[in-house]
Amino acid sequence: MKTIDLSHPIHPDIPVYPGTEPPQISPANSIDRDGFAEIRISMYSHTATHIDAPCHSCRKADLSISSRPAISLARRWLSTCAPGPPPRLLSSSWRSTRSNSTT
Repeated sequence: MKTIDLSHPIHPDIPVYPGTEPPQISPANSIDRDGFAEIRISMYSHTATHIDAPCHSCRKADLSISSRPAISLARRWLSTCAPGPPPRLLSSSWRSTRSNSTT
């Protein structure tokens, strides 16, 4: 089955869940100072595209992402709905935010 990558680059201006802070991305280590390069990324789990497990929003749900094989998360529509997902899956705020994006 052909799949379409729906992920987006993470950056400080990416839409986040209402009430949470945007991701913070900053240099942590440099080759000149520390002998290696590293960046620090701090963000909430609902930043950008992700798969949200039922147990994140429903107390009675016992399904977590780790309890399912990754392939079970793929759906047939991913291979047939190019160039994007069905419109009902996108919120108007996400569309308006993404329409000004270069990514």
